[in-house]
Amino acid sequence: MEQEKAGRFHSLPAIVLLRLYEELGYPKVLVAGVGRWSKVIDTEKQSVIPGKQGSTGSAGKACNPRHDSTNSTAGFAGAGRLDLVLVIRDEIVLRGVQGIEGSGQYGQDQKGLYQAFHGIPFTVSDRHGQHKDIALRVLYQGMLIRLILPGGLYIFWPMTIPEYPEFAPVSLEMRDELYPALNLLSDGISEFTFSGIYLFRRTYGYRISHLTGKTFLISGEKHGERFFFSPCCVPDNDTIKLLFEDHAYLKNMSETQCKAERIRLEGAGFSVHEDRDNFDYLYNRHDLAELSGKTYHKKRNLVNAFLNSYKYEQKELDSNNVKDAITVLDAWREEKGSDGDYAAGREALELYESLGMRGAVYYVDGKPAGYALGEPIAKARMFAVHFEKALGAYKGLYQFLNQAFAQALPAYFKYVNREQDLGDEGLRQAKLTYRPCGFVRKYRVLPH
Repeated sequence: MEQEKAGRFHSLPAIVLLRLYEELGYPKVLVAGVGRWSKVIDTEKQSVIPGKQGSTGSAGKACNPRHDSTNSTAGFAGAGRLDLVLVIRDEIVLRGVQGIEGSGQYGQDQKGLYQAFHGIPFTVSDRHGQHKDIALRVLYQGMLIRLILPGGLYIFWPMTIPEYPEFAPVSLEMRDELYPALNLLSDGISEFTFSGIYLFRRTYGYRISHLTGKTFLISGEKHGERFFFSPCCVPDNDTIKLLFEDHAYLKNMSETQCKAERIRLEGAGFSVHEDRDNFDYLYNRHDLAELSGKTYHKKRNLVNAFLNSYKYEQKELDSNNVKDAITVLDAWREEKGSDGDYAAGREALELYESLGMRGAVYYVDGKPAGYALGEPIAKARMFAVHFEKALGAYKGLYQFLNQAFAQALPAYFKYVNREQDLGDEGLRQAKLTYRPCGFVRKYRVLPH
């Protein structure tokens, strides 16, 4: 039971995930997974100390918070370093700062071999940048780590996503479980971000589950048909058959997954099809920033006409000007005469910091007139523009905004993902006029 559940954490290598396990027989137990900056747990070697182990010390009695009686073996001392880092929302929250000094001991109780370290110096960093040095007791057994703070205080990070076949509505608290796994996906599918799933949870009725040791499952509904997608890997055939009992299709299988799994899926009787309406449009960031050559002649003319007609200003989105972006969004909805993606766009602006999004606000003649908002994807090779709004009163503003935002993006973003056309012919032609360098292809899997 312990190894099975701990293996779940190993499937999310970008973050340390913590969970309270009452069933282990201890009042409170801290379980950690694998951190981006250090190998806290190796699920094959069952090791928590990747650094050099110190020399053998004198025999001693191992420490256990529940059992006083143990069969002790030799302790060790000296040069070993406890390379342990806890990471929450990509922030280093707890980091070991010194080596182990004569405090490590091996022992064995009714639950098997464990090691205990006492008085390990650690630094705790809170959200406000305040630091405090503490002495921490670390106990690990098999693949479980327990961290005991002075005064008997335990740290834990509860998991919020249920195991399949249970599903739960998407909530903001799930970000710490979803974000790291999604951020490491290499294909760059625009929907596979926590913000995309969270902001459109009501539009598609998203519910989420975790397939133990494998992937997340997101279930939704569009046009009266239920669908699901599994960003991190394609489930096994039996699981897919179960899902097809109440879902019409698997959506957004990536090109990488398709190459690896298509033969297996078709051999099991499923059909695999390109989903052209959902292909993401991929542009070279440099091309959008420069608009050079004959290809972009008309775009340049519109940008130049805008620059010659108006005074403009670009500001990075922050807490001081987010209200101006909301003003633009409100005016955009009034111009269009329909809501469109207004609800998701409004929430994205209100929560942009919590969601890890970034953007810019554009002013024309001193008044807010446009904004763009998105986030890094595909290991920061791409930047996905999720929202882009501008007022129609200013000719050339959209073209200017498109170019200016690409220029403002850091150079390490090689590509800009401007999402799909959803089968809208007018939108398709508009996206094609910017000459995409490629597509993020997506596939749909159907039952027998």
